[in-house]
Amino acid sequence: MSSNAPKIPEPSSTSTTHGSVGSETENRRFEVEVEHDDKGERRVVLRDMSWGPGVGWYVQKTLRLDAAQVDALLGALCCAKQEAGCAASSCGAASAPDSKIVSLEDVLLATRKS
Repeated sequence: MSSNAPKIPEPSSTSTTHGSVGSETENRRFEVEVEHDDKGERRVVLRDMSWGPGVGWYVQKTLRLDAAQVDALLGALCCAKQEAGCAASSCGAASAPDSKIVSLEDVLLATRKS
């Protein structure tokens, strides 16, 4: 691989880390941050991290999401969580007998109306 490849400049920003989510294997995790740029705009940053011997933690993929994308992702994750039938102890209201699975389309339509 060539070391002469041009580097893409990172946007001038500051960030606040809000958490790290581990996985079933100890060598993978996701980090969640909020990034603030010089214009005052904020984005949620998700980083898919891996552990490599001799390297340490490194980024596999970075996703920068605006507010609308975060809302859509939360709706999709909620639907997926309900459909996956997560354990009652971690699902909260989704495990109640009178709860129902909602579609992402319903969530998006509801957020557009409000």
